Amino acid sequence: MAEPSLAPLPRGKFVDTKVDSSANSKNRTNNVSKKRQVNSFFDEWLQGRKKIRSHHPFSIDEKEATDQFQEYSEILEEPAVLNKLPSQGAGLEKTAMLGVVQSVNVRTGRINLISWNHMKVFSNEWNELSQYSVSLQQEAEEQTESQDEDLIVKPGMILPFSVLSVTKQGTYRNIQVSILPSNVNRHIDPWFLTKGCLVYGIVYEKEEYGFRVSFGFDSTPLDGFLPFEETDSLTIKLGSLIWCVITQVKRLDKRGIARVSTDRRLVCSSKISQQSNWPFGCVFPGLRMEGKVLQKFKGKSWTSIQLASDMKGFVYSLNKLKHSSLDLRVTFVDFERKQIYLSAVECLVENLESPKLPNDWKLGSILDNIVVKGHLSNPKGVLLTHVESSTNLFAPISQLSDSEETKKKNNNITLPSLESIVRCRIIGFSPIDATILVSCKSSTLSKSVVSFDELYPGKQVHCKIESIRENGCLCIVEDNIRAWIPRLHFGDTVGTRLVKKFVPGKQVIGCVLSIFRDSHRCTITTKKKFLDRKYPVIASIQDAKNHIGSAVYCCVYQVSSSRGLQVEFFQGVKGFLPVSYMNLETSPSVDWLEQNYPVGKTLKVWILSVHEESHRIVVSLSKDILELNNGNAMVVHEALLVGVEYGKLIVEVFLDSKKRALLPKEHLSDFPSLSEKIYSLLVSYFESCSSSLPLKQVVILRSRISSEDCRALVSLKRSLIEFSLAYPWFPNDDVFNEWKANQMLPGFVERETLHKYLIGFTGNWKVWMDKNEWNLNRKLLLRTPRIHETVWCHLFVDNNHVEPKVSLVTQWDSLDLPKMERKYSFYPTRYFDDVEQWKSQLVQWNLMKESVLAKKDLFKQGEIVAAQLVSKRSSEHIFSLKEGNGSGEQVIGISVSEEQVSKDTYVRILEYDSLSGFFLVYPVSDAKSHSEVCKLPSSKSLLQGIVVLIKEEYLIMRIPEWNDLLVYLTFWDPRVRMNLAAVYSAGSVAKGIVCHSEQGFVVLVANGERNKKGNDMVSTLNIGDQIVGNIVRISPVHLHLSVPQYSCYGRIHLSQLRSELEEHYEVGQQLQARIIAKSYSKGLELLELTLKEDMEDAQKLFVDWRDLSCRQRITGFVSKILPYEVLISFSSKVIGVMKPWGFTNDEQLLSSKDIFSSWRIGQPVDCTIVRLKASRKLLEVALSELVKPVRVGDSIVAQIKQLYHGVEFSLQLPKWVKWSLHTCRGVLYLTDVDDDFDRAIAKVPQLKSGQWIKAAIIDCVTLQDKLVVVLSLRDSDVNVAQGAPKDIRCTKMEDLKPGQLVRGFIRHHSSKGCFVQLAYNIVGRVMLRNLSDGFIQNVEETFPVGQLVTAKVINVENGQVELSLRESDLADRETIYSMLQSGLCLQGTVKNIQPFGIFVSLGLGITGLCHISTLEKENKYQIGECIWVQVSGVDKEKRRISLLPLDPMKVNERIRTLAEIVGISFHKDSAQHSSMYKQVDLKDSSSDDDSEVEEPQEEVLRVPENFRLEEDEFLSENQHNAGNSDDRSMMENSKTEQQSMEEYLDEEKELEFSLDEPQTEEDFERNILASPDDSSIWIRYMAYFVSKRQIQRAKETARRALEKISVRKQDEKLNVWIAYLNLEAQYGDENHLSTILDEACSRTNAEKLLLRFAKSMQKTHMKKAEEIYLRACRQLKQSPEVWMQTGTFYYERQNNISAGRKTLERALLSLPKQEHIRVITKFTILEYKFGSIERARTIFENMISSFPKRLDIWNVYLDMEWKQVNTEEDKERLRRLFERACALSLSSKKMKFLFKKYLEFEKTIGGNPERVKTLAKQYVEKQL
Repeated sequence: MAEPSLAPLPRGKFVDTKVDSSANSKNRTNNVSKKRQVNSFFDEWLQGRKKIRSHHPFSIDEKEATDQFQEYSEILEEPAVLNKLPSQGAGLEKTAMLGVVQSVNVRTGRINLISWNHMKVFSNEWNELSQYSVSLQQEAEEQTESQDEDLIVKPGMILPFSVLSVTKQGTYRNIQVSILPSNVNRHIDPWFLTKGCLVYGIVYEKEEYGFRVSFGFDSTPLDGFLPFEETDSLTIKLGSLIWCVITQVKRLDKRGIARVSTDRRLVCSSKISQQSNWPFGCVFPGLRMEGKVLQKFKGKSWTSIQLASDMKGFVYSLNKLKHSSLDLRVTFVDFERKQIYLSAVECLVENLESPKLPNDWKLGSILDNIVVKGHLSNPKGVLLTHVESSTNLFAPISQLSDSEETKKKNNNITLPSLESIVRCRIIGFSPIDATILVSCKSSTLSKSVVSFDELYPGKQVHCKIESIRENGCLCIVEDNIRAWIPRLHFGDTVGTRLVKKFVPGKQVIGCVLSIFRDSHRCTITTKKKFLDRKYPVIASIQDAKNHIGSAVYCCVYQVSSSRGLQVEFFQGVKGFLPVSYMNLETSPSVDWLEQNYPVGKTLKVWILSVHEESHRIVVSLSKDILELNNGNAMVVHEALLVGVEYGKLIVEVFLDSKKRALLPKEHLSDFPSLSEKIYSLLVSYFESCSSSLPLKQVVILRSRISSEDCRALVSLKRSLIEFSLAYPWFPNDDVFNEWKANQMLPGFVERETLHKYLIGFTGNWKVWMDKNEWNLNRKLLLRTPRIHETVWCHLFVDNNHVEPKVSLVTQWDSLDLPKMERKYSFYPTRYFDDVEQWKSQLVQWNLMKESVLAKKDLFKQGEIVAAQLVSKRSSEHIFSLKEGNGSGEQVIGISVSEEQVSKDTYVRILEYDSLSGFFLVYPVSDAKSHSEVCKLPSSKSLLQGIVVLIKEEYLIMRIPEWNDLLVYLTFWDPRVRMNLAAVYSAGSVAKGIVCHSEQGFVVLVANGERNKKGNDMVSTLNIGDQIVGNIVRISPVHLHLSVPQYSCYGRIHLSQLRSELEEHYEVGQQLQARIIAKSYSKGLELLELTLKEDMEDAQKLFVDWRDLSCRQRITGFVSKILPYEVLISFSSKVIGVMKPWGFTNDEQLLSSKDIFSSWRIGQPVDCTIVRLKASRKLLEVALSELVKPVRVGDSIVAQIKQLYHGVEFSLQLPKWVKWSLHTCRGVLYLTDVDDDFDRAIAKVPQLKSGQWIKAAIIDCVTLQDKLVVVLSLRDSDVNVAQGAPKDIRCTKMEDLKPGQLVRGFIRHHSSKGCFVQLAYNIVGRVMLRNLSDGFIQNVEETFPVGQLVTAKVINVENGQVELSLRESDLADRETIYSMLQSGLCLQGTVKNIQPFGIFVSLGLGITGLCHISTLEKENKYQIGECIWVQVSGVDKEKRRISLLPLDPMKVNERIRTLAEIVGISFHKDSAQHSSMYKQVDLKDSSSDDDSEVEEPQEEVLRVPENFRLEEDEFLSENQHNAGNSDDRSMMENSKTEQQSMEEYLDEEKELEFSLDEPQTEEDFERNILASPDDSSIWIRYMAYFVSKRQIQRAKETARRALEKISVRKQDEKLNVWIAYLNLEAQYGDENHLSTILDEACSRTNAEKLLLRFAKSMQKTHMKKAEEIYLRACRQLKQSPEVWMQTGTFYYERQNNISAGRKTLERALLSLPKQEHIRVITKFTILEYKFGSIERARTIFENMISSFPKRLDIWNVYLDMEWKQVNTEEDKERLRRLFERACALSLSSKKMKFLFKKYLEFEKTIGGNPERVKTLAKQYVEKQL
């Protein structure tokens, strides 16, 4: 029969090694197994483990085996957790594990995972996952080198997997696994899955309301449904593998449907409790389970865990487990042998996320100063520790040395000594158990790369060619990383010659070209130019941006077209090399480019521009960077237009050499409309032709166009060119001094921010201009200047040489302009002059034909001609004009009129657009309606006309008074010129002054009177009048209209529309509306309009602030959605805000980030006003459906604000609660968190500031004169659960009876006791005598705030509850003695040791005796030692208990304490309970009920734990001084425990007279009036202000105390000074602290002050404490106490032995000689304790040789040597020392003391007391 085989815990691939079995090992295992109870699978596992131990390649030595086993543990050999050799992989076919996705290769369909201890596995199931989605299949086919971010399986994901097969390949085993739920969940019985269970599934179908999820259950079908609202639908795709939690299960016959959720909070918190009956078959990797530590295994790495259903598990951790009960995550399950292995890593357990390397380490990081902490036998290696971060590391024995002896015989290698310092390198990290693997080998430390994570683009590496392929070769980087070298990157050139040089086995040097971390692929280049470190590495767009203008190397990637080349840098970053930047005379063909620039050729280029948004990089073969002298503009007279590039023109300028620059299209002309037309012509030209176009003049404005482009900025704007010629050195003082007041300064918009424009001028001069200057006549601004548009400004120069100021040119008073330079200034006909200039330029370039210009003479302006309608569009008509000469050529005319016209009609010629080649016309009814004007209007005459045509830069009007003469109207103001279409409309009336008059060309300038009269016309409008306007802008809740007829603006609120905003309205649409009100917005008069026909309804909907009232129901519209609030518009005047509490009562939705994601802008909302302050225009609303009356017993949502007193949370309730309960403040006590106080402790860390909860209202009470609502999270209150809760709430004092046991939470402490919160309205007090049966040194540490305790009610009287926490009071003595039966095994503590036996405390005040006859002689017991005993007899009458000592190894059951047997539990783990509050984020809440506007929360000033202003810190100084006096005398004994207890009992008597601690300022003031000299009251008063964040008040209180305390009470003043200094040290600055310290030293005892302050600083500011000690040494050189405490500080606190010794040397130089002995003795004691013992002995020998009769020196010397006695040699040394002392000639009294001490020593060590007696007799005889 075959032996049972058992594979050890799998740790990756393994070397197939065979070791002969051992029969002795088998027999020994069988003998041990017979002794144990074979009642679980653990015994079977043990038998199999021992049988195959000899076959295990990492089996321990036979000598280390043991026959002793314990019930719940096995002394296991530690597995090869971190051994570099691959672990055993056989026998894993029936296992499942948890792994982390390491890489995904879509091409091969392979998913690589890494499990615990670096075990690498793979899955070939990508194709099965991708079959659920067609897009995923296309992904696999079309994936390129770049990684896809939409993969359904991504690196870093934690997935469970089941092992499919283990195949052997050489010395390794390949492990193939499955990540499909059908394989992972095959052992799970779906009938055990209920609500709250965690499951693993795959999304396979998408429905209307959610996703269908499959769990892979075939025998019992159970499908899952994942609603959209339960997950993030954007991240879920078909084929996604998900962790989900069942929220609801419906079962029908043999099928079932489970509703699931992927909420991370639910997924991570779902767990299996230890008390549940969870079957082993339903355990799967990733499951969270509660466990309890049973016992630590040998080797201190493995721990046995008790799980649910009496299952056992094992946890591996190099770090010590913090708690005995903890949550764990399953990482490995062996279903055949029923083994479970778990992980205690916090991030994996709590967040289901893989841990990261700590301290920002990476694989390959080299660590220095690593300390050796231990040696591990199996796995053999060294345990290391990083001291700074306390991080444990592991170095296997194979990674300790490079010697051959290590490889052959690892067992005999010499391990580094403990506490030695080594240097190592990280070579591995397990993402499941967080184990860090390091290597100390010198070869590993010297390598440049040891892991894939160390690679980055541009890093040089050594490669070894492995194999040659057709398109490249495979290589090995640094002996452990596989990489790929493309054929194009064999060298700088391209050809077959390089291929021959690459042969397998050849060593080459290359650098990383690109790296893909998701798939762990790396590409190497061996191009020598790429290896040149002088040039930057471009691996991202940001790298290119940082090196604009720099030279870099790249290679040709593709010849896209004849326009240029596509080049490639590192990491696949692409760039474009235009043909225009290749220094070619003619435009090349594609064939020429492919021949001269083949793919793969290395090029040296300069980066010209980088555009991050489009990921576009433009490069050049030459350095096209211009430098301007002093930044001044330069006019170049020789330049060429050579091409077009992304909205810009490329200009080649000729200076010292050819340089390329950029010409934005906006810089073609001073007018944007003209620039657009010219640019379109140039683009058409360069698309069909590559010849350059000559330019006469260009101006270079900037040497660099922007931070993203290093090319120069040039301009063709006539104004800038002419200004640069006139003022070449602008700006300078000479130009400013000669500047004329009425001159214009041309500039251009260079940059735009939210509120300002940056206006650029020539000479690199820039000025910020406020956008308010562009407000058009204090009305709505429609269009503002774009980037690079021309702006003409006024330049104001002050004679006082103040910085010149610039403002916008909006009006010109004179039309003569005698002193204004027309070349670079704006004038009314400038646009027409620019058009003519460009016409001639385009004709020279052959971009415009002469015949097109000649068409202008076909018709005169204003002439009426016959026309035929050709086509009709929405906003224009196209006519064919009939020429008078009858040439037959078709002439096109376009009319923008919307009037209905017949097919044959007459039109009037307005103007000829030569750039477009057509006439602008408008229809007329009669050909005889026009006659020519014989006489033109004179200059400066005022004309009024009707607008006929609106152009971009001017208007065309007809003047009825002048026989419909057509004139041009333009404006000085650029704000008007940019918004002509919005300000004017066809048919409106305008006026202007004639500035230019000639036949066919009359130009007018608006005189500015129009707007003034327009405002007068607005005043004539009344409410109800109807107006016509055009929509100019659509905002979220308004339509903005322009009313040209009255030259004003209006707006229509969403509530005043007939239909919704988006569906029926668009910009430019004309509307008829009625006026319902006139309003002002930022000083602008606006018309409030409505489209409703019923004016009464419209007036009702137009809500004003005076129409609103609280609790009013009103409808509004969503105006703006912010993350945590929504703005709702009710009218044009009223806007309210809705907070999250007004939107929903779902606490989960309130805690999410997308609270208002379901709403849209403009959505109507039915609201109720919950808060209104019309004077401040503050309005808060809530959904009407939520606003309901509340009463006690109702459930309501609340937000946690702050944790007070450690036992209560302050809450903020919805505002409308105040209507019913008269307050919206709430409080939640710890006693109301849960029906079970044990569960309440676990829930408290989850209650964080800002979190929303749903709780039940249980009462309304008054706290500190303020009404608050008491809420509860108990299930019995929220869900009205059936059954009595474990901890019943006591609401009345009458419910408490003397003798009753109750549970509660420590609320706060006083110097005389503590207080316990029993219920929200009941607080009990515990005096010091009732805290414990024993002595308590520190009450706050033993019973921290918030600790759960069990107490006994002693008395209930006068509204006060007296409690006791003493163990002896918590249980009935009669009951205890009745339960103590013979044979009962208990845990106890040695209380006292007597010659006849030892007394053992069993707890609860019960003590028993172990007689000396029952004790083993070799066992030595110590007081306080925990032992196990068995009850042998009980005498109930005499109350005596006889005990027998017990060996726990021989007991087959767990030994319990007496308290557990009686049923009383104590919670005294202060660290566990105090840490509960470290995770609670404390936030301050408002202190005023009326101030309900939530201000931005500031960080609350916290009182550090180490900053204590309580009286204990200072009043206990007397005890410290007493301790110092003990050191001085060196002969007194310390106080016994009984004496200390009596002192506390005496102090407790005062508790009866002062039970209430002051809680308010009034309480403190009353106490101060009663005891003004009591420093403890003042110090508590200061602490009170610190807790309220009123630091200044605390400082003022300290000053006040120093003035009030009597001069005779110097000790009380000293306490206040220390508290004041501590306060300043924590919250003040260094200078102020120094000032206060100087003042304190001058006004009180400087020695006491400095020493006590230095001692208090040791806890928080070690450096500050050292400074104070040194100051004390300088200031008080004659004080021995100062020197001794300074030395103690260096020895004890800083462990700085050398500094302590130097302190002694300085002390001996400063102190008088009579103090030397005392000080030297103190320092010698410190040397014994912390320094060198031999040095201390030398010092004592020197002292006794100099002062042989100083008994105090002998006494200390003997005592210190006595403490060092450990061996026989030490005993002989001390015995010789005693004999030397006894041989002295001292007084009889002193000699008696020495002999008694010597005799006591001999009796203690079991020596020869007779020898001492003989010496004493000899001394007496000698004296006689």
